[in-house]
Amino acid sequence: MAEAIVSFVVERLGDLLLKEITFLRGVHGQFERLQNELKSIIGFLKTADSMHNQDQNIRVWVADVRDIAYDVDDVIDAFLLKVASKEGESSNNVLKRSMVQIGPWIVDLVKLTNLEKLGIGGLDDEKTMGLLTIAIGSTGLDKLRSLLLINGASGGELESGFSSDLLEALSAKCHLQKLNLYGRIKKLPSKFPSNLIKLSLIGAYFIEDPMPIMEKLQNLLFLQLYEAYEGEKMVCSAKGFPKLQHLKILNFKHLKEWTVEEGAMPCLTTCEIDTCTELKIVPQGFKFLRWFQELKINEMPKSFTERIKEGGEDWETVRHISSITMQTFF
Repeated sequence: MAEAIVSFVVERLGDLLLKEITFLRGVHGQFERLQNELKSIIGFLKTADSMHNQDQNIRVWVADVRDIAYDVDDVIDAFLLKVASKEGESSNNVLKRSMVQIGPWIVDLVKLTNLEKLGIGGLDDEKTMGLLTIAIGSTGLDKLRSLLLINGASGGELESGFSSDLLEALSAKCHLQKLNLYGRIKKLPSKFPSNLIKLSLIGAYFIEDPMPIMEKLQNLLFLQLYEAYEGEKMVCSAKGFPKLQHLKILNFKHLKEWTVEEGAMPCLTTCEIDTCTELKIVPQGFKFLRWFQELKINEMPKSFTERIKEGGEDWETVRHISSITMQTFF
């Protein structure tokens, strides 16, 4: 899995060097060196991926390489968007490869058979949502690996949010590795694309606990949920999220109880809990997570943070975590 991710990033760097040479200027050399270094790592990963369950040091190294690859992928996106904003009209093509507004062109989306990454904004009416659903549900787009969809434009929002039909069409795209959805999802889908590595849901406002569906994703490494759930109880069950390493739970303002069963998220290394102001205590199941390295607590009540400080009621649950940072708001 790590080998595939690094290879993907190497391809993106190569494409950037070839197609955006005029924008790179002084950083061209650094991009080439990074690309060459990642290529040299790929060979080691072929052996390391098969050994990481047997050797703790190899396991940590593979995880670090995987994290770096994702960071590089995100930096590429940020770089292209920054170039676009500075260059104005002359770099419209750069911006469009990162994010485009929905329009009549959507009917021809299936013809882009080599498309690997797509971002679409302006999904603010039923018609455009329907056209996108047809395109996603077609037999094309078999090389699409990364998809970003934004519900609404210019501050507007489609009241019904992402449709069930669209989410069902997305769930069949087993080649998707990264999925980012910004907008309401009133009905929890029965499944997500099976090979997702990174999933980000912003403003989904699920009424049902989404964890029983998400934890079935066997290859998921990164999960970010912002204002994604309005319920009071959430459960991560045993054997769920078998490869998840990074988890962010933000603005679950009604969440009062979060249960992490023994055997859930066995590979988790970092977790961030932010503005879940009704959450009373840290999940007691955190004590079973042997690879846990970093816990970030932001904008949480003092009553919550006091419990996980040394000597607090939940200290034994988190004391094995290498780094714990906390910020309270009252």
